[in-house]
Amino acid sequence: MDPSPVVAHTLSAEMVEALSTFNPAVFVLNEMLKQQLAMTQRFIDSSRHLHCSLLQSLGPPNYRYTTLEDTKEARYPHTHTHTHTLSIRQHRGHRLRLKAQSSSRR
Repeated sequence: MDPSPVVAHTLSAEMVEALSTFNPAVFVLNEMLKQQLAMTQRFIDSSRHLHCSLLQSLGPPNYRYTTLEDTKEARYPHTHTHTHTLSIRQHRGHRLRLKAQSSSRR
């Protein structure tokens, strides 16, 4: 009867040498460098996305400012501009004035 082997795998000489020179500090350093590389890649991707967004925002505007004439036309579509000005002047409130404080108060 042949005894059954305890280990079913055999190791090559190169593998034995690699395992005997294994340094946990080198393994940890390698893992840290991988994480740093991944963070740097995410930062670069994020910066590129931010840059593209900025370039798009600098393009020609897709809006139009509302002018006073546009507002007048929307509010009074069938009247003339001169009538708008008179109507605005007639309907605006009184001017605010500050009362002068007496300088004798101490």
